Amino acid sequence: MLITTIPAEKLKKICSQWKQGGSLQELVGGQLFGTIDSVNFDDPDDIYFSTSTNIVLEDCALMLWIQQQTDEPITVGCQWAGDYQCGAFALANGVFKEFTVSTEALMDLQKALILENTDTSEIDELREQGNSEEEIDEILWEWSDDYRVEARDGLQIAFLRSVHDGNHNLTDYAYFKMLSDLGCEWQINDLPDMAESAGRLLKPIDYDDPEYIDSIFGQQSDEFWKLHRDRIHGILSNLPEELKDRKDLWKQIIPNVAAWVLEYAGPAVRSDKDILRLAMEADKTHGYAPSALEYATERVFEDREFLKEILTQQKGEYYNLPETLKTDRELLKIVLKQGLSLPEEVSTDRELVETYAASGDRFVYNHIPDDLASDPELAKIYIRHGGDWFGLPGTLKASHDTLTTYLSHYDFDQDDDRQPFDLERALENHLQLDDWDSATLTPDFVRVCLDVTPRFFCMLRYDHLALGEWHQLIKQYNPLAYGSRALLLKLALTLRSELNDSTLFDQLNELPDIDTEDPQIIEAIQQAKTSMMELELEVLEMEKTPENLEALGSMLKDAFPDLGEST
Repeated sequence: MLITTIPAEKLKKICSQWKQGGSLQELVGGQLFGTIDSVNFDDPDDIYFSTSTNIVLEDCALMLWIQQQTDEPITVGCQWAGDYQCGAFALANGVFKEFTVSTEALMDLQKALILENTDTSEIDELREQGNSEEEIDEILWEWSDDYRVEARDGLQIAFLRSVHDGNHNLTDYAYFKMLSDLGCEWQINDLPDMAESAGRLLKPIDYDDPEYIDSIFGQQSDEFWKLHRDRIHGILSNLPEELKDRKDLWKQIIPNVAAWVLEYAGPAVRSDKDILRLAMEADKTHGYAPSALEYATERVFEDREFLKEILTQQKGEYYNLPETLKTDRELLKIVLKQGLSLPEEVSTDRELVETYAASGDRFVYNHIPDDLASDPELAKIYIRHGGDWFGLPGTLKASHDTLTTYLSHYDFDQDDDRQPFDLERALENHLQLDDWDSATLTPDFVRVCLDVTPRFFCMLRYDHLALGEWHQLIKQYNPLAYGSRALLLKLALTLRSELNDSTLFDQLNELPDIDTEDPQIIEAIQQAKTSMMELELEVLEMEKTPENLEALGSMLKDAFPDLGEST
């Protein structure tokens, strides 16, 4: 990144002895480990130097150091550019600010600059050459690349100048005025924590202060994880030799980062099992790929119980085992049970393949060889251990036995928003249906499913069977325990009205019978029972839109006028 100051000559005065290739550790100290990439102190109108680091926090620490070298008021700037945006950091009076603008907005400014600096006769000449307006526009975009540096540097320098001037109205500066007139936007952010974070990097690390170690090795609040990783690499690559085997220090560093820091540790640390456990947990905590065993010493791999413990908790550590242990059946079984991808070299081993299938992993069949992929017994093992229906090959999903196995092991009590959506999808797939709710099923299929589990009733809709088929079915299978309320009401009302069968109707009735022989009262009670069930069914089948819910309120008031507003 490019470092400048306002006034420019202050930078030359403070850093006059700095040369290309100079070490920031030697020049500044603290925790700065980059180098000076280039120095330009000869042109009084363009004084700057650039650093090798791409870590924002380190450059901000360097900016803070420069400001601390003088009692005079100066503004220190750091200019940067990326693929999608560019910007600058400014430090004045101990306060950091950040400016960013998108590459898209920058290109609009380039285009405006080329138009401002291109004579109309040049454009007329392009037209005379037979170029269309669209082609002329493309040519101007190409020409505008010559103004990219001017647009970028002009905005960055104007931002730094505005901070130095204490002027918050950026449109007072020509490039920002032009950008504003184009309707483009930019961002200015205060960085209130940056001075404190940067200040820590100017101090040598006190490896005997646990609180300080946490503050240095932990990810800063405004630090992207990749920048945190790069910063820690920089610190540890300069770790004093005498600290590389200090176990208490590594026990504090590792939880703040991940197992990869063991790259810089000594053998005493890398053979300590408690430290390796910490490293494994740190990978999980911070989202890194497992790598604790990658850095373990050879002696660690002699302890099988420890290896089994690690692999049980973190299957991916298998890939960090020595080649001689990767074919160990006992260790393989531990990781295959957890769904680690089946290694090709053991893919013909039936016992290991079954162990892998028993993991229930979604991608099991991506790694099982073709000659075993259609094995129904293997599919049953997979399903019994929670395997996903859509992880199965197509030939197995068409099998009746596969479906009954899936149904017999389906968790109807799962606390999941998808339940029973995933079972519906499996049924649609097996029966080649477009929509489960509107499908027509055969009584035999329904009976087979109910024989597997009576809970299949919760999947059934009234339209799945004809009324006569329902009539026969519920004589064999009781729907009350698991049938949906809407299905039960629809069946009770229809069977009573169409087939004069009140069995289910009477089972659902919740109104008490009155001991009377008065036919009018008996009729009124029967009508009340029917009306209540019809109303409840109408409510259950109603689409829950705001308009329908409002209509429902009116309907309930009409049905129960004595309840008044409480309805």
